Amino acid sequence: MLFSSFPPPIVHIMATIGEFDPLNMRVPATKIEVTVSCRSLLDVDTFSKSDPVVVLYLQAVGTKEWRESGRTEVIDNTRNPDFVRKFVLDFFFEEKQNLRFDVYNVDSRSCNISKHDFLGQTFCTLGEIIGSTGGRLERTLSGIPGKKCGVIILTAEELSNCRDIATMQLCANKLDKKDFFGKSDPFLVFYRSNEDGTFTICHKTEVIKNTLNPVWQPFTIPVRALCNGDYDRTVKIDVYDWDRDGRVAGVLEPIPAIIGQEAGYTLNCLPANRCGRKPECLEKTHAGTGRTCKLHTGGAGD
Repeated sequence: MLFSSFPPPIVHIMATIGEFDPLNMRVPATKIEVTVSCRSLLDVDTFSKSDPVVVLYLQAVGTKEWRESGRTEVIDNTRNPDFVRKFVLDFFFEEKQNLRFDVYNVDSRSCNISKHDFLGQTFCTLGEIIGSTGGRLERTLSGIPGKKCGVIILTAEELSNCRDIATMQLCANKLDKKDFFGKSDPFLVFYRSNEDGTFTICHKTEVIKNTLNPVWQPFTIPVRALCNGDYDRTVKIDVYDWDRDGRVAGVLEPIPAIIGQEAGYTLNCLPANRCGRKPECLEKTHAGTGRTCKLHTGGAGD
């Protein structure tokens, strides 16, 4: 990631009794998580593809002023990014919440978004995303005259109150060799399943260079991110080679199979899609090896 955005400091102002009006209080009905993907973005870099980031702006109710709400991570060298970082928004019934999504190509370390190449934008309301079929809204990007700016895909889901945390460490054995002069540079991508049968990206591991038998660092992830608290959902895990951005292998498993207590459990892999070799293995093994999946439960009020 070439830059990170810093949210403005939160200022707490204590209201007097005379200023408090419970009848005019805006109470959100629920929290909505919005996932962003883009397809066929403009290619503005000379020797590589774009390095896109998406910036979300919310329109103030009274002043109609657009205020930045957050940014995704930057994904290097792609016209078809699937962003891991989500936008979590309060949803208010019977209120029009205007959103603006701007896409930029990041080509410096500057935090000033105006210093980067504009790739397009779209406008919508939070209600439009939620009300779309499967909570999935696809919009054409615009804003550059005479150019086809590509498509942005917005997926919304109501967040559950699940506070469980999963800590896991995974390894892989005998992956396919993808690099011409070396071995593969593998990393894992986790996707949670949606009600319409599609999958939404929810986590990426680090890249381990030049190995066919990687052991990734342990990481902790909210169960809400993996399955939104629904343990009957399926999680898809793909293994990618960093240089080629091509899938090496993948697994499909229900949450209890991934976050369980069985020692020495081996996940069943899907056939690799770019070679004729037999499927590789992703393993969850004995706790003593340091390759584990553990669940830490917590109440909704924690």
